[in-house]
Amino acid sequence: MEYHVRRKHGYLYYTAWCLVLLAAFLVQSTGLLRALHGVRPLLLVALVCALSVFNGVTASFLFGLAAGVLTDLTSVAPDGFHAIAMALLGLAISLLVEHLFNQRLITVGLISLGGCLLYELALFLLLELPKGYEGVGAYFWRVSVPAAFYTWLFVLPFYFAARYLSYRSQRERGHRGPGGNWQ
Repeated sequence: MEYHVRRKHGYLYYTAWCLVLLAAFLVQSTGLLRALHGVRPLLLVALVCALSVFNGVTASFLFGLAAGVLTDLTSVAPDGFHAIAMALLGLAISLLVEHLFNQRLITVGLISLGGCLLYELALFLLLELPKGYEGVGAYFWRVSVPAAFYTWLFVLPFYFAARYLSYRSQRERGHRGPGGNWQ
């Protein structure tokens, strides 16, 4: 007897998200977004947070890894830091949504806010704190925390895009929605 598991999403779904990933990377790395008080958002972190809600553990981990590798190309952080951090962020959010929480906007907002704050805290602890200059605590409150909130603002549009594409992809592949039947 042959056992065949039908995939949740097709190749076009993942191809579309890879194109969104590249577009977000280009916008983030070229500085097209305006800096507020000297702080720019990390669009790829917001994208990983939003996408991890609607995909499985493997897809979230791999997408976070790809986003982190792209960020490492233009970053001054140690090689592989962003790749590891974003892969773990995608994995953690996917596991939290899969086992503890649901995909509602309020829970996704709180989980992604925590993820953005933890990501900026890790950047601060590994990049700024070891420099040992005076006023490093003020830097954390003046730069790192606003950067986390500025990044978090972009989770909302990515969340709605991810929800739309996920439901659309599942519907085309014949999966039933969360309520049972597609109306």
